Amino acid sequence: MKRIVLFFIFFILFIIQYSDFVFAAYPPATSFRSLVVKLDQKIEARVQVAFSDIDDVARDYGYQPHLCREIWGHQHTQDCDDAATGIRLADASETGVQAPEGDDLEDDLDDEEDIIDDPFGDDEEVLETIADPLEPINRFFFHFNDKLYSWVLRPVAKGYSAVVPKSARICVRNFFHNIAFPIRFVNCLLQAKFNSAMVELSRFITNSIVGLAGFFDVATTKFELNEQEEDFGQTLGKYGFGPGFYINWPIFGPSSLRDTFGMAGDFFLDPWNQVDLTTEENIGIYTYDKVNSTSLSLGEYEDMKKAALDPYVAIRDAYFHYRKNKIKE
Repeated sequence: MKRIVLFFIFFILFIIQYSDFVFAAYPPATSFRSLVVKLDQKIEARVQVAFSDIDDVARDYGYQPHLCREIWGHQHTQDCDDAATGIRLADASETGVQAPEGDDLEDDLDDEEDIIDDPFGDDEEVLETIADPLEPINRFFFHFNDKLYSWVLRPVAKGYSAVVPKSARICVRNFFHNIAFPIRFVNCLLQAKFNSAMVELSRFITNSIVGLAGFFDVATTKFELNEQEEDFGQTLGKYGFGPGFYINWPIFGPSSLRDTFGMAGDFFLDPWNQVDLTTEENIGIYTYDKVNSTSLSLGEYEDMKKAALDPYVAIRDAYFHYRKNKIKE
């Protein structure tokens, strides 16, 4: 384990030493404002058919059309109103139906604006995100993890899933979850969630005995005792510690300053780290657990990347809101 820590320290020092190269290789993502400028250049002269042109530009630049429409709707509300008016008039001329005028038209456009605004909800909530002062370095590690997944983890997980039946892989996942019981139990107690702590204790006893060392999640399927997902990062959040700033660790992936300290706390509660195992054995256990869990979620990461304008930002924001919601529970 000491060798792993020393490796990561050396790796961080290397990145800091050559940070200029990292910053140049992975600059911050194009901002929404830059994207809007690109859209303006293409569709400003033809705003009456804005949505169809936005779709064309989005495909040209490899963006998702519905997200570009959202951006256009926020940045150019008046243009969208003009486009809606033009579309209404064009439809009226083709169908012979009289288009609304005056106050009626204004009321209709107000209704349309309400419909457009509704999906976004509270603007303040949408814009809330985590600080990311290390973005260039985080992007470097994001691309490193992305290649590690695409070139190593996904092929291995696919081959593993082709050989091992899904039911057996679920049993393995259940076993690892059952072993991690102390992490959830102690953090439930630290957060004064005593009912959740009793649920976790009952789950562990039931699954360890009736579920054959935890390979079968009898507590959930038979007794409806659901797993209580708690960790030390959430415990720190419960006591008022903010996330700090975003960190994308190599191999481990998305985290924050608070959750990094949380991982260190959970490290001492993990039973695997209390057993006298060599570093190679610890790495082997972690790798097998990762391959097994990945084999049960193949395709999810790929779908997220396809749907996102910027996968790095999408994962960062999704992680921030996921952790925020878990702390609120």
